[in-house]
Amino acid sequence: MAVALDNSFFKTLPSLPEVKKEDADIAWFIYDLVHQSDRNVFELQKVETKYTKFKNALDKITTPSPGDVGNFVNILQDKLDEKLDNYPPENHTLMDIQKI
Repeated sequence: MAVALDNSFFKTLPSLPEVKKEDADIAWFIYDLVHQSDRNVFELQKVETKYTKFKNALDKITTPSPGDVGNFVNILQDKLDEKLDNYPPENHTLMDIQKI
């Protein structure tokens, strides 16, 4: 099987375990647009070819590898703190409600 991909998209995939060409089930043909300044055009050029086993590649792509939960919570907390700094919540007491 052969798969042609844009280089930028391929870089977003997890690192795929490579095998020898003879042992591969998939050939990943990775392309990029390269500017030819002398003619002011872009040409599609093959950057590289990677060879993998189908099941190994599928497992790697479809199995998430979540990061550290603590880092995620810290990022969320930073975003919440930033919002609260700009838009503080309005808190009322029971006494305030009677005046309204």
